[in-house]
Amino acid sequence: MDETVSRAPSATESAEAVPPPVDEPIAKVVGLICNPNSGRNKKHLRRIEEIVKQCTNIHYVPTASEHDIPVALKCFTELGIDVLAINGGDGTVAHVLTHLLGNQQFEKLPALVLLPGGTTNMNVGDVGVPGRIIQVVDKLTQWSRGDIPTGATETRPILQVTPGNGSLPLYGMLFGSGAIIQAIEYWHSRVKRSGFRDEFSSGLAMVRTLWGLVRRDPRFSKPVHMVIVFENGDNLELDAMLIAVSSMRRVFLNFSPFWGKESGALHMTVIRDGAKHFLRAVPSVFRGRPNRLVTPESGYHSHNLDSISLLMSGSFTMDGEIYHVTDDNGPVIIRRYCDLSFIRF
Repeated sequence: MDETVSRAPSATESAEAVPPPVDEPIAKVVGLICNPNSGRNKKHLRRIEEIVKQCTNIHYVPTASEHDIPVALKCFTELGIDVLAINGGDGTVAHVLTHLLGNQQFEKLPALVLLPGGTTNMNVGDVGVPGRIIQVVDKLTQWSRGDIPTGATETRPILQVTPGNGSLPLYGMLFGSGAIIQAIEYWHSRVKRSGFRDEFSSGLAMVRTLWGLVRRDPRFSKPVHMVIVFENGDNLELDAMLIAVSSMRRVFLNFSPFWGKESGALHMTVIRDGAKHFLRAVPSVFRGRPNRLVTPESGYHSHNLDSISLLMSGSFTMDGEIYHVTDDNGPVIIRRYCDLSFIRF
């Protein structure tokens, strides 16, 4: 977009200054990937499709399985889209990012719009368009036609996670292991069936898991032994109660459990199994404002970094999807891969 440079009127011009022109919304070509099996989409799919099919600026492709995603992206490259919209949950976003960045079909990566079509939408809470799915889809059509302006554009680093088992890299915004796995399993087994949705359901599962950790409940307390190797070569060997690496500024319910002081783009927090004063420390940990009890000596570590490697055996998650590794296959390498732009309106 051209920049407008304003200057003071000359003596021969009108003394009344003319206001600079205002940037007008412009139409965009949008490629929309929609997971019809995501939580909110299943209930509202027919209405979603009715809305988007009335908008010629939006090219709509349903992706019932992960295998449909690269086909959709290839179609969008041929159409020359300006923006890629993703309507699904956190897992859908992770799968799209993995194919978008792993296959490198676009000469120039498009900006992204994240819609709240999933049962959990942590990524949407940080950089997406919140609200009821039908209203948000309707706003997307208005925005694509240029009827409403862009509210904000956020930039976030994207994690590349390379498992040590020879698998292809994964891409996303939140890596986790330890208690995060137990929280996901509890969410699937108990919370989802209760009908709770969105960030509240994720928060409920995490709170229940933390209570299990306080009580040393073996259903929730399953530490993962790992060796963490930092960028400067330092090692940290421990049984991790919980580890999280993220590029998001908030994870869920406005929690941001990171307090590192370094300049790295990725935020990492790890809590040692048996960390001291856990019950009294947890509230300040999840706010990212550690109290005097939250110290490395007591088992709490938080850093900002651009890459890290973990030698571990067990499960990890990337944006809610669970994967399994063993230390025999080498380290899990996590690094900042690139920055993407996310549009909100």
